[in-house]
Amino acid sequence: MIICRRPFTVYHVDALGGLGLLAVALAGWWLAVVPWRQTCASYRELGQRRAALELELQSESAKLEGIRQELAWLQGVVDSQTLVVPRADSVPQLLREMTELASETEIELLSVVPQPAVAEGAYVVSDIQLTGRARSISLIRFLDQLAQRNPFQALMSCSVKRPAGATHEICDVCWTLRLYMLPAAGSEGGALN
Repeated sequence: MIICRRPFTVYHVDALGGLGLLAVALAGWWLAVVPWRQTCASYRELGQRRAALELELQSESAKLEGIRQELAWLQGVVDSQTLVVPRADSVPQLLREMTELASETEIELLSVVPQPAVAEGAYVVSDIQLTGRARSISLIRFLDQLAQRNPFQALMSCSVKRPAGATHEICDVCWTLRLYMLPAAGSEGGALN
């Protein structure tokens, strides 16, 4: 059957074939082009997310590098301080330095009694009880100069006594210092690392 004669002849079979081609084209559009567009959109979105995550990763890497540098600096400070902190085996030297300092600050030492060293966390502590005779200002100078020379000690107790009717400036002084030390070199736990 002829559907149209002008400008060219179209048969009904041709119209059915055209509709079939149109149906195949539409099916191809829905089966190939639409999913491809969705995939391209997903790839674009994933690419943008990846670029944003790479920027974030670079930022976090820079922060991490800064933290690593700070950590290296702090480790250097800890290592340098570890070298100056007295060790448990240096108590005799510390006692000699204290007696020399007492002499320099005009304190007459009557007794120096170190207590046994005891582990306290990462440190070893030892209390040292000192008694003597001096002016109170001499004791203050002693404690001040000792703190400057050895900041790893603390004054635990102190007493200054002078008889009520005394005409001289000399007092009986008694004080206890706590020394904070690292374990002796080579002993177990001999480093803070």
